[in-house]
Amino acid sequence: TFRQNKRFYCDQRLGYIELLKTMNTRYHLTIQFSHGTSEENAIRILSTFIRNLNKRVYKDRYRSGKNFIKGFAVKESTKSKLTCHFHLLLMDNDYYPNKELLEKWIEKQKGYFIKCDNKNYITSHLLQSYQNLGDDNLEHYLTKNFESLSNEEAAMSIAPFSENGVEFGSF
Repeated sequence: TFRQNKRFYCDQRLGYIELLKTMNTRYHLTIQFSHGTSEENAIRILSTFIRNLNKRVYKDRYRSGKNFIKGFAVKESTKSKLTCHFHLLLMDNDYYPNKELLEKWIEKQKGYFIKCDNKNYITSHLLQSYQNLGDDNLEHYLTKNFESLSNEEAAMSIAPFSENGVEFGSF
């Protein structure tokens, strides 16, 4: 019945909230794409963006496979722009620069994508420092759509970072 399905999806959402709140998140980064960017292209761009950011943050430690940015990406549909956008939770580590320098690196990456593909690129971003103070507000916000998604759709909407960028469907 509808009530049983709603309870299942609420429980599923709570599981994702628990997963996200166990992270020691330092930054919340929202990335939006140009109008009409397909989900496939958006994920490809996001993975390249994360790999390039890894090269800036970790340099040779990334290239040798020793370190990469840890965190999660949550995908959300942007129906008005016929695309999707991503919320990235970047786990804390000792290698991140201060927020201002990280902001400059992100801006540089945005320019890289515009040069590479003038149709599909990152149009905007918002970088915010974040620390969960026990209210789990961000974790609840990021999973707000999961209650209306099937288990499979929710699993395809959240992805851990890897050395290759981000891998949706790995849950």
